[in-house]
Amino acid sequence: MKRALAVVLGVVGLSSCDCGLEPLQQLPDPPKQEEPPPDPDPEPAVGNIEGRVCNPDGSVWLAQADVVVVAADGARVDGTTDADGRFWFEGVEVGAQRVHITLGAVEVVKDAVVPAGDTVVLPDDQCEILPPGLRIAVVHGSNYDRVEGVLQELGVDLETLDVYQSDWAEQLLANDSALDDYDILFLNCRSEEATYMAHPEMQQRLRDFVNRGGALYAADQAYDIIEVAFPEEIDFFGNDNARGSGDQGDTVDVTAHIDDAPLAARMGGSTVGLHFGLTTWSVMVSAADDADVYIRADVPLLDGSTIENAPMTVGFHHGAGHVVYSSFHEEPGIGEGQEQVLKQIMFEL
Repeated sequence: MKRALAVVLGVVGLSSCDCGLEPLQQLPDPPKQEEPPPDPDPEPAVGNIEGRVCNPDGSVWLAQADVVVVAADGARVDGTTDADGRFWFEGVEVGAQRVHITLGAVEVVKDAVVPAGDTVVLPDDQCEILPPGLRIAVVHGSNYDRVEGVLQELGVDLETLDVYQSDWAEQLLANDSALDDYDILFLNCRSEEATYMAHPEMQQRLRDFVNRGGALYAADQAYDIIEVAFPEEIDFFGNDNARGSGDQGDTVDVTAHIDDAPLAARMGGSTVGLHFGLTTWSVMVSAADDADVYIRADVPLLDGSTIENAPMTVGFHHGAGHVVYSSFHEEPGIGEGQEQVLKQIMFEL
C-alpha cells in the first residue's frame, strides 16, 4: 500500500496542469514621472498698498498729489491721490517699499512692508506738517493783507519767518545772492514798490530767483511787481506803463468759480466767495496760454462796467520756479473759503 501511494504522488508531482488559465505575463515597469522644468521667469510675489493723506492744517484731504512707490531695488510705481486724498496700488512687489507723496513744496515719505497676496494700509490718522526747513520771506505791505497770519494757521512758526518792511527791495534785491536764503517770497498787498520799480537790475534779480527754482506769491496791489517782472504772463487792467492803473475793481463781494479741478477737489466745491476789504483792488483781464487760471469771476469795475470771467488767481512757471498772483487779500478772518484758497495754493508753490 505504501509503495502504490508513493508512485501516485510521484506522478502527480511530475505532471503539470494549466487548469484552463492563461499563463502569467510579466508586466512592464510604469513610466517614470518627469519633473517639470523650472519656470525661467517666475511671477514675483505681490501685494497692495493703500493710504490717505491730508493737508497740513487738517482741513481737507489732499487731492491730486503725486504718489510714487519705490522698492529697495529702485523699481517704482507712480500714481495720484483721488478727490478724497486716497491712493491705492495693486500688484506691488512684496517687501520693503517707500512711499513718496508730493504736492508743490510739501513732501511726505512713508515706509511700508507689503505682504504677499494682501494689502498694507498706511495710517492716516495724523496730518503731516509743512517741511520744517522751508525758508520763507514775507514783505509786510498793508495792514489789511497779512499772509503771514494764514501761514501761521497752516502750522508755520512765525519765528521762522523773516518779515521785511518798506526797504525789502534794498534788503533782498541789492545783490545777486540775497534771495538765495529763501524758498518762497510772499508779497502782501501794497508792498513798497518805488525802489524796485526804479531799478531794472532788481527786477531781473527777482526773475532770476524764480528761474533758479524759487516760489513767489503776490496779492492785490502788489501786482505792479509781477507785471514788470513777468509782463508776458498776465494782462492787467489799464495802462501797463502807469503804476497802479489796474486798481479799478469795485469792493462788491463776488462769488468766484474754481476752474482748476485739483484745487476744486481740495476745496470741496467749485465756487468760493471773495471779500474785498479796501476801496478798490487790482484787476486781471487775461492770462497767457501757458499760465494756470485757478479761479475766475465776473469782475465789477468802479465805472459800473463788468469784465466777465476775469482771472482772479493765476499761476505760472518761470524756469524751475513758480509764481502765483491773486487779486484778493489773504488774512485771518477774511473768509473761510478765501483763506482756504491760499492754504491750498501753498502746495503749488
